[in-house]
Amino acid sequence: MDTDNVPDGRERSRQLIGLLADESRLRAFAAVALGARSPGQVAETAGLAPRETAR
Repeated sequence: MDTDNVPDGRERSRQLIGLLADESRLRAFAAVALGARSPGQVAETAGLAPRETAR
């Protein structure tokens, strides 16, 4: 297995934090953590337009 391009735990953490710095992504993530299961539920719970939940 080629592990040269696999990020280590610290790099993955940085990438995740970078993604969650986007407010829409953070709100969608929080909605899932609170139990939203479908894109419609995520949009409603997060207060986002349905199109925003798809990106």
